[in-house]
Amino acid sequence: MSIRCMLQPAVRAVAVIALITLVTSIALLTPTDARAVKSDSLIAAASAANKKIKSMQTELDKRLKAYKQATDELAQTRKLITKNEKRIKVLDESIDLRQDHLNDRADYMYRTGGVGYLELLLTSKDLSDLTDRVSMLTYVVESDSELISKLQAEEREREQARADLQSMETKQEQVAAARKQQVSDTRTALGEAQAYADQLDDAVSAALEAERAAANKQRAAQQRKADTSNPDQQTIYVGTGVTFEGLATWYGVGTGTASGERFNPNALTCAHKTLPFGTLVRVTYKGKSVVVRVNDRGPYGKGRVIDLTVRAAEIIGMKSAGVGKVKCEIVEKQ
Repeated sequence: MSIRCMLQPAVRAVAVIALITLVTSIALLTPTDARAVKSDSLIAAASAANKKIKSMQTELDKRLKAYKQATDELAQTRKLITKNEKRIKVLDESIDLRQDHLNDRADYMYRTGGVGYLELLLTSKDLSDLTDRVSMLTYVVESDSELISKLQAEEREREQARADLQSMETKQEQVAAARKQQVSDTRTALGEAQAYADQLDDAVSAALEAERAAANKQRAAQQRKADTSNPDQQTIYVGTGVTFEGLATWYGVGTGTASGERFNPNALTCAHKTLPFGTLVRVTYKGKSVVVRVNDRGPYGKGRVIDLTVRAAEIIGMKSAGVGKVKCEIVEKQ
């Protein structure tokens, strides 16, 4: 038997062993590489989502500031209208009073036939009496003249006040229309932000949630002292008309919040994906409501629109449920 024939089985064995080793290596390496690629892809996707959400936060902040500006301008215009209406009322009363005085004077002069200088001269007892009567007549004439002048001035002022009032009422209509448009724009922006968050992949949502937790933990050492007092529940809150619905959750453990405040499970605060920090939201669950302040980011689960503190969840009776369908409205303090 030749040496070549003797080596052939050995070569085959080595080749088989090499092939098995190669396949095994590929099988072992491929999942690791795939996981690495998947991890990089997830990080990139989470980063892009985070950037998009921050952009939406900026847009919402802009919308809410425009709404607030329109609301303040509307309130100021209404105050000016009320002030002008009072001014017109005072002028009406003053003008009516002066007109009554003039009517009384005219009536008196008509009934007495008036008083002339010749009559005063003929009926005066002496020069001193004549002087006194002329002085009195002069005073009456000057008084009537002053009364007429004031009456005319007040009538001009009233006409100007009425013109101002009409201008303010027109402005009020314009500002109210602008405010209504801001409500619509804010609602649209909020809906778009929520829709974007809902369509995120579960893994991306989980990554964002983990990023929030990590960032909050990092901020814990540098946080400013939190306001641990609960908001005054006697405060009157006015709805803006900007509403949204979805699932609410609650959380009772944490160290920090995205705003930099220390997390306080007993405070009436909440987390929202995009609403500006400090925004007040009335959350209603099965007929019970609570007003909370946005100071954190999240939740990133699909369909979830707000994350309440355990205290806020207790107030509306949602603690035992854990998750509940809620209606939310952005509100302002009156």
